[in-house]
Amino acid sequence: MRHIVILLTAVLLVACKSQPDKITVYLSPEPGYGPFNQHRLVVMPGEEPIDYKGVPDNIKEYEVREFSLQWEAAFVMECGNFSNIFPKNLPDKDKTAKDTIGENILFLIGTDEENKRFIIVDSKNDNNFEGEKILEYEYPLETDEQLKISRSLPVVSASYDYVKDGMIKTSEIKLMPNPYRGGISLRTADGKEMQFYLFVNFPEYRKGMFEVNNIKYDVVASNKFVRTTYDNEETFIFINKQNEPGLSELEGDIPYRIGDIFNAEGFDYKIVSISEKGDKLVLKYLGKNPRPVGLNEGLYLPDIESIKTDSSYFSNDDFAGKYTLLYFWGTWCSPCIKQIPTLKELNLQFKDRNFMLVGAAFDSSIEKVREVTENENMDWTNLFINRKDRDENSITETLQISSYPSTILVSPEGKIISRSKGIGEIKNILTKKFELN
Repeated sequence: MRHIVILLTAVLLVACKSQPDKITVYLSPEPGYGPFNQHRLVVMPGEEPIDYKGVPDNIKEYEVREFSLQWEAAFVMECGNFSNIFPKNLPDKDKTAKDTIGENILFLIGTDEENKRFIIVDSKNDNNFEGEKILEYEYPLETDEQLKISRSLPVVSASYDYVKDGMIKTSEIKLMPNPYRGGISLRTADGKEMQFYLFVNFPEYRKGMFEVNNIKYDVVASNKFVRTTYDNEETFIFINKQNEPGLSELEGDIPYRIGDIFNAEGFDYKIVSISEKGDKLVLKYLGKNPRPVGLNEGLYLPDIESIKTDSSYFSNDDFAGKYTLLYFWGTWCSPCIKQIPTLKELNLQFKDRNFMLVGAAFDSSIEKVREVTENENMDWTNLFINRKDRDENSITETLQISSYPSTILVSPEGKIISRSKGIGEIKNILTKKFELN
């Protein structure tokens, strides 16, 4: 028996030591947005006159706008207005370099006599629209239609200059201009700004793979599609086993960030860094962990704390050992209010079983939450998260709740069973768990 124990101990030690201390994942560019939400930037009218030529004769009314591909260095936003500042990374802040570097792209947006909407990108970066492709857009469109086509609009390749190691270099980037507001509210006193909305992003993400313990993982990374480079602050990452359904922001899954912990079948790796080009992602081995904590399905729910509407304390201990639905809502959220009867039906069906419903109200007034929960007979555990106080330790911040209503279903062991699912789907899951078919 002693020999068996020694042998098992040796095997475990070898298994632990066999984990690579560092994994470098090599990433390559992929067109489109992949499993990520797209972000976009507003191309604002500038105050300075722009020198350009080559506008097609059939475009009668238009605006030309200039967009900096190094916008983080070139612009600062103060009180809703953009003002130019000197790019931080130009060599020795030399004015000649500033005048000659072509890191700005010109966009022409306008209409013709038939009121069709056009955009032309100065892809050669020579301030000349002659010979450039004319992008035509159906206009106007309802907001729902705008959102439907927002990921499949025309893409243009454009050249631009950038500074690296004190030298001006030229590169190419793919741009997706977008003339649709898409539900975003923009206020301006300038009539042309209201007439010609213009947004842009860079529809390209990164993809790679790595292997640990003979298991292959796919990696995808995004810089939110609003930068030409990657950094450790604004990079989103998904890591999935190959040949299994991938995680997606479009389905409500939460991406990893640099500094987060990824668990590979019981072994923790810290996501340490990503290169500026987005072509290398580094993971560092931390140790064995059979109970990985996270925000997506299959991981254990992080520790949470809150205050109930009766002012008593609430934590994970309150729902340990039960199937628990965390329902995030607010009195200001009309879809949440409309869903209360369905929520009451769900609670009535399962409350006598090993089930607990927790309503987490993200609101500005605890009195208003108390009033609604009493009037609607919401006879389950109700929490209050102060909307006015952005506490980084609140449940909504810890669990990264960004839309309402939202749901998280937790198993008796504390593992996330579902996230962002509708009440109907949750009912089906619980029915199967309790074998009520």
